[in-house]
Amino acid sequence: MMKREHNKAYPLPDTVTILFIGHGSRRAQSNQEVSSLVALFQKKHPQLRTTHCFVELAKPSFNQKIFEEAARPECRLLIILPLFLFSSRHVKNDIPLVVSKVKAQFPDKEIICADSMKASKILVQLSIQRISEAKTKSENKGQSLLIIGRGSSDPDSNGEFEKIARLIFEQGPFEAYHTAFVGITGPKVEAQLNFIAKSRPKTLTVFPYFLFQGRLIEQLKEKLEDFKHSYPWIQTHITRPLGVDPKLVDYFSEHVHKILRGDVSQTLACTTCHYRPELESISAQVKGVEALLWSVRHLYTHSQAKPHEYPHANLKKHVLVCENIDCAERGSKQFTRRLRKLIKKDGHEQVMKVTKTSCMGRCGEGPSLAVYPDGVWYRDVKLNDIDDIYQQHLLNDKIHEPCVDDIMV
Repeated sequence: MMKREHNKAYPLPDTVTILFIGHGSRRAQSNQEVSSLVALFQKKHPQLRTTHCFVELAKPSFNQKIFEEAARPECRLLIILPLFLFSSRHVKNDIPLVVSKVKAQFPDKEIICADSMKASKILVQLSIQRISEAKTKSENKGQSLLIIGRGSSDPDSNGEFEKIARLIFEQGPFEAYHTAFVGITGPKVEAQLNFIAKSRPKTLTVFPYFLFQGRLIEQLKEKLEDFKHSYPWIQTHITRPLGVDPKLVDYFSEHVHKILRGDVSQTLACTTCHYRPELESISAQVKGVEALLWSVRHLYTHSQAKPHEYPHANLKKHVLVCENIDCAERGSKQFTRRLRKLIKKDGHEQVMKVTKTSCMGRCGEGPSLAVYPDGVWYRDVKLNDIDDIYQQHLLNDKIHEPCVDDIMV
């Protein structure tokens, strides 16, 4: 069992703070589910100071809350519990970046960050409970299970999903199981439904492996209604997501218990690695991790690269347009064509580029596009906004306010 490097004990409950981190949503109901889960945990552990925050889109923000809690004189140990099912950019990059800054400001405080939730016996049990609630009437023969994940550009995250999907299938009464993703990667939900229909199962249980309700599940239900209309002979049921449940409280209680015993085997690996450089120093070198400029701000990254024989001028503007299924259905592909046409017409092809992307993490709020190096994101963009964005922002550095989503500074 991995141990903390020292033998500090925390006999007084008020020296320990539990900080849950949710993703955050513009939907009040989704944020309320996070609050409800935290309230259940607090009810079970009244002796611990428990609070929560969000990475984005909701208040209180993680950046602010963690500094507030670390600044409390009573706080000696801060345990961070991410409400994320799998590894993600937020878990691997954003959270450790902020934690490194807090450690630098409060070197006398111990901060331990748990890893994403991943696969566990408790999560499998809760999944089986949700599936059993669908109350399919068929015997094992002819029953199929479709487990839906969010999908990620990180293959490690997708692999974690496939692992728990298999564990769920092993415990359930199904003849066959399939997996699909709502975005970013494949196989997509529509393709898997068509494939399943060809095997003609008697029943199909669809389990959205999500923590809470949200727009993606509503969209999934619409797709399933179309499927049931096309294949009425297949009894199709959709279950609830994991949701607010005492089993989730048990899951996080187990995490906290292990950490307080000194077992850090379930913590985020990079925060306990002796060979990993501090993110604060990396940020200082590239001057842009916070703004996501490491990978997309061309004028910075290109200037750091080895010179080549035919160097080109730095880009003035780089526009990223989401063409994932949700945004594409709302017309985003026309944005790419229109912007490229305007740029070519005015002769700005050497200093302005338009790149189509997969999901940019704003599903249900698109179409989305981002303008770099400015770090300005737009959402709910309409085709008639494109000319204004081009004229105001790309040419004159004036933000098109009606569609602004966020400014990454």
